[in-house]
Amino acid sequence: MKEINVFPCYEPTEITFSPIPVCYYRADLKEELEKKKITPEDALRIYRAMLLIRNFEMMVVDMSTGAFVPYDGFKFIGATHLYIGQEANAVGIMSTISKDDYITSTHRGHGHAVAKGLFALYQMNEEELKGFLKDYPVDNYDSLLEAAIDYHLYQCMAELLGKEDGYCKGRGGGMHIADFYTGNLGANAIVGGSFAIATGAAMAVQKMGLDRIVVCIIGDGAMNNGIAHEAMNFASMKQFKKGLPIIYFVENNQYGMTGQQRGEVTGVEFLSQRGAGYNSFNMHAETIWGMNVLSVREAVRKAKKLLLNGEGPVLIESMTYR
Repeated sequence: MKEINVFPCYEPTEITFSPIPVCYYRADLKEELEKKKITPEDALRIYRAMLLIRNFEMMVVDMSTGAFVPYDGFKFIGATHLYIGQEANAVGIMSTISKDDYITSTHRGHGHAVAKGLFALYQMNEEELKGFLKDYPVDNYDSLLEAAIDYHLYQCMAELLGKEDGYCKGRGGGMHIADFYTGNLGANAIVGGSFAIATGAAMAVQKMGLDRIVVCIIGDGAMNNGIAHEAMNFASMKQFKKGLPIIYFVENNQYGMTGQQRGEVTGVEFLSQRGAGYNSFNMHAETIWGMNVLSVREAVRKAKKLLLNGEGPVLIESMTYR
């Protein structure tokens, strides 16, 4: 039990809040390369990953509309929530964190799943790739990595279509896709449902002494659910000797269903302002330009450094669009 002076102060004073940065990042790829924050190989992988997500989602569109019919009798069943337009967020996050770090995702999570698996595979050694591939045939591939990427995409698409070969044996579908092997703790069809899961995972990481972080990816609509406030308050409690190693990454795509965050369903200009309600550091909150993958990478890089120094949690609002 901590010794805390709970006697209230009745002296005249005022409460102040430190500024919250909004879109401070102003570098470009040339500068990032010159400063060696990114390599040419990394830059190409990042671009290809964003393009891969876009093409993956466009195939889903074509199948759902009947523009592409993979086989006779095929019928696309059920709703799907596309990630088109937000690719820089998933790729910016996953290209910055470690394969051993964890994420939780949302109902709009195809891009998160594709990117998390892809960048985890890039970091795996030969034995880890073999463990991922299991019995998947590799004879027709030039490398284990190439085979693993194909297998990853196959499992993602199979899950969306409810097939046994999917990551969750087809039981999860697009809104519950998960793969613990690559650190994806799962998407969640319940808006805001991953808040508590991610916060619990961060607490487990801390208790187990693991050198890892958790990224809880949520949307602007989820920020208005009760569980959002409960989770962020829990993560910010002073009784933790070190702050929980978690980033709450808000993909503010401007619409929660049809409700707009600004001027309609909240009373704040930026959701990052919410951080001021949970601790004296504003949860190290900032708002970033989420259409710029380099901006996302820089924000996540800084946040991860804070978390590994025991200064979590961190709140990042990414202004994006769908």
